[in-house]
Amino acid sequence: MLTTSTASAESTALPSISKNDIAPVANKDNQSLRQIAENNNLELSVVEQLNNNLDPDTPIPSGTPIYLPQNVEHAADYSEGTVNDNTILDFGNDLLRSYGRNPVGNPYANVPASIKSKYYDNLSSANRSAKVWIAYNESTYSYTAVNGQYYGRFQLTKSYLNGDYSKVNQEKTADRYVKNRYGSWEKAKQFWQAHQWY
Repeated sequence: MLTTSTASAESTALPSISKNDIAPVANKDNQSLRQIAENNNLELSVVEQLNNNLDPDTPIPSGTPIYLPQNVEHAADYSEGTVNDNTILDFGNDLLRSYGRNPVGNPYANVPASIKSKYYDNLSSANRSAKVWIAYNESTYSYTAVNGQYYGRFQLTKSYLNGDYSKVNQEKTADRYVKNRYGSWEKAKQFWQAHQWY
């Protein structure tokens, strides 16, 4: 469990966050934990704790699941506060645990029916399966996962999304990207399996 406290004599421990509360994202470009912390404007010690205290300067293979505190499931359900002038999320209640994130569960749990119908149901079974597989391996199905310049369910660059982080735009942009680069989600998955990115 990750805990943080102030350095003063009246030290106050913040509530714990564990890896079970976080949707992992796939590492990009063989970055080290130090690079990931810098790219996400995070304290290195926090990133180290969430990622099994790996050597902060050793490159981590692309595709390796990385746990970042900004990817706490349902973080919007928590209030913000400050400790030593640093903004933090208040995890004082157990709402995170009551949601029970299940990364191998229903890949459509947070996909509105209209999006599922338009961006999944029209795909062949093999392409739909490959698209869901990539969404799981990139962000554990999270539309809000962040890893430096990569954002969302398919971990596309923020610039590629043109500032529109909506679920519809993520789906539309991912479909266009995959079609233009690989021709199909099946081929994109094959590439991902060989390179740990797509």
